[in-house]
Amino acid sequence: MKMTKLTILWLFVLTAALALLGGCEQKTVETKPTPSPGLKAIAETTAAQGQLHDNLHAETSTSLSSASTTQTETYTEAPEPDAASTGPKVSVAYRDENLLTYQPSPYLRSLTSSPVHWQPWGKEIFQVAQKLDRPLLISLGASWSLESRLMDRETFESREVAEFLNKHFVPVKLDIDEHPDVAQRYLLFFNVLRGDDQTASVVIAALPDGSPYEATAYLPPRAETSGTMGMLEFLEAVAHVFGTQKDRATEQGKRFERILDDARQRLIQTSPSLEITREAAAQRCSEILNRISASADKGEAFSNATLAGRLALLALHHYSDTRSSSSLAVAEKVLQAVAESFLKDHVLGGYFHRIDGEGFPLDGKLLPDQAVLLRAFCLAYAATGKRVYREEAESILAFVRDTFENPSGGFYGSQQPDADPHEAGAYFSWSGAEVSTLLDVPLEREVVLRFYGLDKGDREEKRMLRPARTLSDVASSLKVSASVAKQLLTSATLLLREKRYEREDFPFVNKSLIVSWNASMVSAYADAWRYLDDSEARDFALKTASKLLESATTTSGFLHYLGRGESDEPSHTLLEDQVAMAGALLDCAEISGKNELMNAAKELMEQIQRNYAFAGQAVYLDKEENMETGHWDVRLVPIQDSLVDSPNAQVALLWFRLFRLTGQEMYLQRAARCVGVVFQQRDWWDERLATFGDALLTVAFSPPKVVIVGKADKSDMIELWHAALNTFRVGKCVELLTPDAAMTTDYLPSKDGKAVGYVCTHEACAPPAKDTKVLRKTLIEFGRN
Repeated sequence: MKMTKLTILWLFVLTAALALLGGCEQKTVETKPTPSPGLKAIAETTAAQGQLHDNLHAETSTSLSSASTTQTETYTEAPEPDAASTGPKVSVAYRDENLLTYQPSPYLRSLTSSPVHWQPWGKEIFQVAQKLDRPLLISLGASWSLESRLMDRETFESREVAEFLNKHFVPVKLDIDEHPDVAQRYLLFFNVLRGDDQTASVVIAALPDGSPYEATAYLPPRAETSGTMGMLEFLEAVAHVFGTQKDRATEQGKRFERILDDARQRLIQTSPSLEITREAAAQRCSEILNRISASADKGEAFSNATLAGRLALLALHHYSDTRSSSSLAVAEKVLQAVAESFLKDHVLGGYFHRIDGEGFPLDGKLLPDQAVLLRAFCLAYAATGKRVYREEAESILAFVRDTFENPSGGFYGSQQPDADPHEAGAYFSWSGAEVSTLLDVPLEREVVLRFYGLDKGDREEKRMLRPARTLSDVASSLKVSASVAKQLLTSATLLLREKRYEREDFPFVNKSLIVSWNASMVSAYADAWRYLDDSEARDFALKTASKLLESATTTSGFLHYLGRGESDEPSHTLLEDQVAMAGALLDCAEISGKNELMNAAKELMEQIQRNYAFAGQAVYLDKEENMETGHWDVRLVPIQDSLVDSPNAQVALLWFRLFRLTGQEMYLQRAARCVGVVFQQRDWWDERLATFGDALLTVAFSPPKVVIVGKADKSDMIELWHAALNTFRVGKCVELLTPDAAMTTDYLPSKDGKAVGYVCTHEACAPPAKDTKVLRKTLIEFGRN
């Protein structure tokens, strides 16, 4: 193919960059923060030694809104394969065709008509690439990512791009929901290489063994203006490097592996700080919260829902332990900001995962976002008693029940940001003219227009909604009471929702079952029962846990992914699923009183210790240590939060909970060692370690255990149990004992036969309480000093 001047320039830059990898001193390049504080620190340390070049080419910035097309896309799956169909789904011999038809992922099945000969992720692709001596082109995507779908429907639909890909590469399409472990490794490579915190839509050029040597985010099919780059130019350049400088490309991947190895070695070579004082733990978390509070005071909005929810939870935990009014203020500030932001869909419900600067969704509504925010609003209601937090929690519950609940148990994974990726937010946005047409009642119409600011500016302009005025201001301007204005807004919202649901372009809901995401929502539903007394949430949480125990377990633990909600397609096991399920089982044991669920969680944690503890040390790998992968792989120790809470932080929290429930010192030591190692990495701590902040506070402040002794069918036992569950004391454990079972413990039944509650730290117990008010007060105060 004839090379353009731009391609030649790109090759020159790439070649020069690869030469710099050999050890030449580099100039510091100012970049965006990388997603991993630990990797960032290590990469910066090694950059001067030529360990990894972070700017192999000039950055290409292409606005998503500039992607022009007149074609309207609808999300349609390929037809289900004929059950009688025979033959292998993937052959080691290269099949010059798109092989996504038989995949369990609906996202992959939706791309079967792509002109690119996509291969699914698996051992076979490496054998094919080595046999053909071609590089891999690995495209990471997700059904909920706007950028992924833009690239799928625009860039990879280009005949020019597809023909070049099919001829010179082995093209691989990877669903990051199905393989988060693989995606995380390639995303880390991209983020360290580019200094850009990309979450989904990334394209990786890799050697036949899977080792990466180049990466890019969204690119249009061809360069649109002089000095920019398109996908075709990128492909030409990386193919040329593979053909002429394979040794240097190989070294690129090896240097990235060394950066990750340095991070692991730093962890296992650090002596854990086992005596972390309460003051030190509180101060470390205060530093994170103070930065967040300062950002909020500057008017900096959150663009990521899970991040906001975790920071609110950390602030509430800090307040629970320290009674610091400033921590409670941070929690309320964060929750108010997110509830009034574009992240929230104020009409149709739920929260988007990520938005752009104008409030339009870049990513759709994901189950983990709803779970973490549901937990945060429930806990805020318990801490303050403010009805606004209860209403927000109930709003999330209503959305999840309508959109994500599977009637037979379990939760669907995500909803797209829109039906057509070329019209971001079209389904979820509104104009003043549209609202005026749909609402016939004048007062309802005026309340909505004024509350969301649709009464000003271009009435035909479609906008994402968020409050522009307070409801009291709107009520005053319309000369009605605040309660009347609230009723009008509620009734108008219900009507707008009903009208929008009548449209046929409802954004696709991915019905795959992701175990870690489901387990997180089970725990959030448990909180809905603890703090909102929502028995329907409790029942569905127990139903989902039962379904996961029945359909998602193997001898290796819980599977990660069930396509079509079934287990007929073999999946793989990951640390994130095991720890999330262990937490869900403990939560279900607490809200049901079933000790067999606690025993199941204990067995699962022991399996985690055997299979995932890195070299017998204090931290844990994201995949089983001895897992055979058959391709390029690097070991990861997941410390920071991502779409799921940090798996290592969850391990520490779970070991502490088991210590509280069983009294076994070994569990406390495991929790303390994991937290202590990460606590020592001072330069790693920022808002992406919020869940580790929870673990740090839990180990340092050692919240109490509550044991209720009484007959299960008696009202006095149930009242004490509920009082213990819904009292605000973060990290508490609640256990039920029958009088007979209690006789073999230190928690003796009362002589008069009435239910009694014990509040105990590791060192001592408070006097037993039979009155709910006394129990609540004791639980809030005992063991604090």
